[in-house]
Formats: sequence, C-alpha cells, structure tokens
Amino acid sequence: MPALARALAELRHVRRQMPAASWDGSSFEAEHDGLERTLENFDSAAVAAELEAWSEKRRSLLTAPN
Repeated sequence: MPALARALAELRHVRRQMPAASWDGSSFEAEHDGLERTLENFDSAAVAAELEAWSEKRRSLLTAPN
C-alpha cells in the first residue's frame, strides 16, 4: 500500500501544478481516480498516514536548501 499512497501523493502534487483544463480528461486524472478507488480498500487511517508522510517528504525536499 505504501507505493500506491506515494503514487497518489505525487499525482496530487501534479494536479496542484497543472491547469484544470489540462488535468481534466488526462491520463493523470484517470490514474489518480483509480488509485483513490483502490486505496478505499485499505484501512483509511493507514492510507491517510502514508499520504501525509509522502506529502511531508515532498515538501521537505522542495524546501531543502541547496
């Protein structure tokens, strides 16, 4: 499940970076929706924790000094 949560966290980041017109109907949107449906089959607290961990890791990488 961690790999699925990571992929969803990454797609959520991509979604925030793309114009809605580009996102809508894209393969990114389809993959995002599929991952969300798949992750509904896992413990919601565990999924939320994994998503937060990956999101925090992404934030820390983006704000880390060079």
